[in-house]
Amino acid sequence: DPICRQIDNSEIAQLSQDGDIVLAGIFYFHSSWKNRENTYTQKPLALQCISLNFREFQFAQTMLFAIEEINNSTDLLPGISLGYNIYDTCGSIPRSIKVALALNNGNNNRSSNPEKTCTKPAEMQAIVGETSSSPSTAISTLIGPFHIPLISHFATCACLSDKTKYPSFIRTIPSDYYQSRALAQLVKHFGWTWVGAVRTNDDYGNNGMAIFTETAEQLGICLEYSVSFFRTDSTEKIQKILQQIKKINFKTKEGEEVYFNENGDPAAKYEVINWQRRENGIVDFVTVGLYDASLPLNKQLKLQNKSLLWAQSSTQVPVSVCSEMCPPGTRKVHQKGKPVCCHDCIRCAEGEMSNITDAVTCVRCPPESWSNERRDACKNKEAVFLSYEEIMGILLTTAALFGICITAIVIIIFYRNRKTPLVKANNSELSFLLLFSLTLCFLCSLTFIGQPSKWSCMLRHTAFGITFVLCLSCVLGKTM
Repeated sequence: DPICRQIDNSEIAQLSQDGDIVLAGIFYFHSSWKNRENTYTQKPLALQCISLNFREFQFAQTMLFAIEEINNSTDLLPGISLGYNIYDTCGSIPRSIKVALALNNGNNNRSSNPEKTCTKPAEMQAIVGETSSSPSTAISTLIGPFHIPLISHFATCACLSDKTKYPSFIRTIPSDYYQSRALAQLVKHFGWTWVGAVRTNDDYGNNGMAIFTETAEQLGICLEYSVSFFRTDSTEKIQKILQQIKKINFKTKEGEEVYFNENGDPAAKYEVINWQRRENGIVDFVTVGLYDASLPLNKQLKLQNKSLLWAQSSTQVPVSVCSEMCPPGTRKVHQKGKPVCCHDCIRCAEGEMSNITDAVTCVRCPPESWSNERRDACKNKEAVFLSYEEIMGILLTTAALFGICITAIVIIIFYRNRKTPLVKANNSELSFLLLFSLTLCFLCSLTFIGQPSKWSCMLRHTAFGITFVLCLSCVLGKTM
């Protein structure tokens, strides 16, 4: 008879218990494995795990505790017992995929029933795990088409919220979609506009950094560099189970609300922890703030700045900017080849001003105004005029009065000798008119001294024009 055989050996669960409903758990009790060189002439040996991971063992114990509490409760699932099969993947993604395939296909070494094929409904109703985002991505891609729920307690990659790729993935930890934005808002809160970023070279680090970079650019933060480093039910019933899990909404004894949104993510809440070294050398982890993505945008981040300690136990927030802010009276000029946060501050030109910080351009003052010395405001232009108290004003007044006196003396001499042949021959009418116009010209020059007004400006230009033309006319008449 045809026998359906599994190519590799069955996966052995490290912890197991029978029950009416069996849940699978995928953890890595070991952090790594010994590398072995494959000769490709024989079957590869099984992974030899090393570096025991007590934290993962605690996660598995938490799952066992929850199952025992449910089985011992008369209110939760009465008459139904839960079982479990927990596997160790040693932190290997191929091993995680192999365990997921075994759980999906029943994990039997052979099937002697000729009427059954090798593919049959999965025996596991749900899988708890994985701890990291990369293996969770691989497992979700594998079991997603079969609608088997994968409930992760530590995979935070925002990419896993895409239900078109991972329809059956849900998690009890917030997505990095919120964590990365919280980090960007934290940087913005301290006024840091020029930072570097370090990430792990996996789905968690790469996707999280992509979201952080996008949010940082929106907040006006420049990223100088980003460095990475290495480290048996039917389908209908399974779909029904998945839908019921997604509708979970309850509060714990501590008042924490537990639910999943449309992307299978819980509410994002983070505590901001400050590492504070005491005098005895012990490092305390002090909670100095809270980030809650369910609140409005301007209230999501709350920090207690007075409780923060920086390097050398300083309470002063360090400054991280490429260029200082440009004060009023200057404008920003971008430094060529540098990020947008790097700029020079250029003083506004004469007749221009800027009264805001980090001004991009300077504003030209109105025609009646001029910029002050600091170039941060426009002031009215001062009226400059020739005064009688100034030396130049005194000299010009003296010269005008002297000219009037000389002309008056000549007029008197001509008047007394008006009947003499010499005066008559010199055309006495034009001579007197010429002397009179000269006197008026000297008098008009005095109107140009002193503070001008609207009427004085109109009068002096008109009077000077008339008297000067009259004077020239008399000279031309006498010449002819």
